[in-house]
Amino acid sequence: MNRLFLVAVFFVLQPLYCQLPKKNGDIIVEVTTHALATTNDVVKEDKSSAVFYFNTTGQLLEKVHYLKTPQSQPDYVEAYTYNKKGKPLQMIKWLNSGGKLKALYETNYIYDKYERLTSASVFNAGKRSVIKKVVHEYDSIGNNIKTLYEPNDYLEKEYTKDGKIEGIRQVQADTLKWECNFTYKDNLRTGTFSSRYNNGTTFLKEEIPVDGKTLTRYTSNSSTDDKTKYYYDETDMLEKTEYYTYSASNGYVLQSYATIKVTGNVNQALVGKLNEQLIDKPCVFTL
Repeated sequence: MNRLFLVAVFFVLQPLYCQLPKKNGDIIVEVTTHALATTNDVVKEDKSSAVFYFNTTGQLLEKVHYLKTPQSQPDYVEAYTYNKKGKPLQMIKWLNSGGKLKALYETNYIYDKYERLTSASVFNAGKRSVIKKVVHEYDSIGNNIKTLYEPNDYLEKEYTKDGKIEGIRQVQADTLKWECNFTYKDNLRTGTFSSRYNNGTTFLKEEIPVDGKTLTRYTSNSSTDDKTKYYYDETDMLEKTEYYTYSASNGYVLQSYATIKVTGNVNQALVGKLNEQLIDKPCVFTL
């Protein structure tokens, strides 16, 4: 009986999560990452890609990832559904197995009466036993002050009086593993990341808004200076990123870059919302 039920669930879900949405008005963003490697003075390039499918309000419906480009079959797909308030309700992750996509993981999101995310539980698809659960705690004014992955593994967060994030720390078994502290001055946020893993690496992360766009610089204390550049089109939509590493002998060297192609009608109100979901955010950790 259980086996028949799982088979039925698979075939009910398969058309929804194996077919990419192609409805009128959908916004499709393709991010192609070009990883560069130099061997015997010859630069080789490996390409991977992620295709984001948004609805007309900027909600992410599907993320389809291809390990190699060009490649006809994705290596994984994430599909999202939302509640009536527009909050993520469920995410199902499909993995490629033998050339076919199989629904393996399901994440359900729970909110309190204030529409704040209180927990996210991960299940094996078709089963009800929880394999991972993340719990969020808030203070009296709604700041997310703690995120628990396990009772002895959690993030602590502190905020300034005006609600800006001031510090994030990971604690495992009563031991501080890393922390990221932020300072604000003249429209500039500087984040200092200190790790207790391995060699205790410390680096600075600076976010510099210029005409509403984000420029980011990373500085390490180990004689390296890595940086990421962001490029925008005339509508302020992100169109390219570049990641560089630095060495005393070679200076800045481009290690990888990503190109962004947007298809669909993106009005000015959606640009910031889409950019926010495409840019990686070091020192910001969510499920």
